[in-house]
Amino acid sequence: MDNDSPSRRQLDYLTGLPTRAALTEDFERGAFDASHVAYIDLNTFGSLNQELGNDAGDSALAVIGGRCRAVPADDGVVYRIGGDEFALVARGTGARVAETLNHLLGQIKLPIPSVDNRCVTATAGVVEILGDEDWRSAYHRAHLQFSAQRLLGTDRFNVL
Repeated sequence: MDNDSPSRRQLDYLTGLPTRAALTEDFERGAFDASHVAYIDLNTFGSLNQELGNDAGDSALAVIGGRCRAVPADDGVVYRIGGDEFALVARGTGARVAETLNHLLGQIKLPIPSVDNRCVTATAGVVEILGDEDWRSAYHRAHLQFSAQRLLGTDRFNVL
């Protein structure tokens, strides 16, 4: 494992995605040149988990994690923050980040064969990281954008 990869303890066992701890470490050591951060929350995951049980929920998260890991490294990195919350740390212009996020949300909502072909949608808030801003501050602002989007509906994100 090279120095730029999260350690095994910083990979979420279920999704294979880097964790919140990995995000903090990556940001603090300047491991990526990010321009934007998005807060992503799964909309219908709670009902899927309640109806089909925790094993089905875990299976859905594993599939969604695989889809998130497929984001090209040049476009960004998806981290599992906890539960059904994720962060996309992306680079590029607002239009490029919007394209990446749109593609990612499209992948997330594809049917999940291991859970009766159920679909899980996601809503996101995305912001540009300001100057020397800490990722937590940018993530908080992205969460506020998410909250505004959720009031307007689901399966969406704010236009940059």
